[in-house]
Amino acid sequence: MAKQKSNIIAALDIGGSKICCFIAESTAAGMLEILGVGYCSAGGIKSGRIVDMEAAEHAIASAVQMAEEEAGIRVENAYVSLCGGDPSSETHAVTLNIGGTEIVGGDIRKLLSIAKPQRRENRTIIHKIPLGYQLDTTPDIEDPRGMYGQQLSALVHIATAESAIVRTLGLCVKRCHITVKAFVAAPYASALACLTEDEMQRGSVLIDLGSHSTSLAIFHGGRVQHISMLPLGGAHITQDLAQGLSTSSHDAERIKTLHGSASARAVTNKELVDVPVMGELDQVVMHTIPKGQIARIIQPRVEEIFEMLRKHLEKIGMQMPNEYTIVLTGGSSLLPALRDIAMPFLGNKIRLAKPNDFLGNLPLDYQSPVFATTAGLLRYSQLPLAWIPAYDYYLRKDGDSWWRNTVNWVKDNF
Repeated sequence: MAKQKSNIIAALDIGGSKICCFIAESTAAGMLEILGVGYCSAGGIKSGRIVDMEAAEHAIASAVQMAEEEAGIRVENAYVSLCGGDPSSETHAVTLNIGGTEIVGGDIRKLLSIAKPQRRENRTIIHKIPLGYQLDTTPDIEDPRGMYGQQLSALVHIATAESAIVRTLGLCVKRCHITVKAFVAAPYASALACLTEDEMQRGSVLIDLGSHSTSLAIFHGGRVQHISMLPLGGAHITQDLAQGLSTSSHDAERIKTLHGSASARAVTNKELVDVPVMGELDQVVMHTIPKGQIARIIQPRVEEIFEMLRKHLEKIGMQMPNEYTIVLTGGSSLLPALRDIAMPFLGNKIRLAKPNDFLGNLPLDYQSPVFATTAGLLRYSQLPLAWIPAYDYYLRKDGDSWWRNTVNWVKDNF
């Protein structure tokens, strides 16, 4: 099996219910071609936190090995999703004196290094994203490299997460002999996969309905402005069904997937569903129930999730989400009639999304909202400003090493 080449990109999505790995090749034309995919159920992970190191390591290794065998390439580094860690966002204005010299990459790094999060204790910076530059009195500059001026200013979006979660996840991936090239907040990756360029510019809220959490990324002006995560998801719907139908979690998940609906009004009681119910002495007894009963259990939890989202958007200053497009993705977005339930809470400008077609040869089974984050990790690797390091756990701790300084000098001058 060949080693990973420089034009080979690996994406590793470590979610609460699944582990997924995409291996792609960046072509001379700037396109991404899928070489291999791997997918398996998550083990040892709950709500974005590793609770069993050995089980999590085995699941990650299994998904990666499946993708490696299909691609014929051994993965050495990967872009990794961060699906937990209580992410939070802050925005800071910073200014750097340039002194009339030409602006190089090192100046931008210095400028971004000035921006510090307010919450520092036990937090790790995941992203530092410039929302726009100003050079002296000239605003709205996309990339100031090569320009001349006295003062360079920027509005910087800083996303942080719990340090312990990030370190533990990094160690688990490292034990699978994979170097973390970058951690990427899961909703940010999903947004990169699902939003159109127009939606990013005009304003949109990407909502990723995952298994153990619901996360969101807000875009405007082509940049991500806010990242956050809320502690309810599809697994809570499954738990409600398991309890309401007196069945196992496994069977509840199957029933939700095959027969579930977010709206009780969208289902009639004429359709019947067989449900295995735990009886006395652990005996399984088959009960037949109307399909509407399943929806009546699901709908209150779905409404709770959207009410929680509405309150969260109001809390961060988005009282009128109708000004933005709401884009729903993630595994739980596949529930029928979900958009109908979401509209009273989030407005009428709502659409369901799967990954855009920038991965033209992605197998049909993976062209689904379930794999939005994995696809978005590949898109992240192609960002024009991906050369700006936000967080490099293995090469940079509290300060730059002599090796990192040397690498940065080469990038800045050649």
